Amino acid sequence: MKVKADVARRDEAKAMFDRVLEKFGRVDALVNNAGLNIDGPFLTMTDTQWDRVIATNLMGTFICSQEFAFHFTGDVGHIVKEIPVGRLGITEDVFRVVRFIIEDSDYITGQNFFVNGGNFMY
Repeated sequence: MKVKADVARRDEAKAMFDRVLEKFGRVDALVNNAGLNIDGPFLTMTDTQWDRVIATNLMGTFICSQEFAFHFTGDVGHIVKEIPVGRLGITEDVFRVVRFIIEDSDYITGQNFFVNGGNFMY
């Protein structure tokens, strides 16, 4: 199920969870995939632009993760943080990793999975 929301706003994030709970009755997993990148030279980026990036990327992740925790009632839940890294891929590239984490990885915690086709490596 896809639900559009400005995750930097608590009221919209809560409404998003309400829609999911209304349809499914519970939440088992959260994929934090909202991200914003306002490209531009460092010296010309405005405070407003920077605030919007931080609100979406950090506050949005916090709000959605907290809302998930408020509503999660199961034994094993998953929060996945998907960070776009500029790879031109398809949705299924990320979906396969998310599905693995949610369905087959009850013993994996605190890991980073880089789904970027090898374009960016640590």
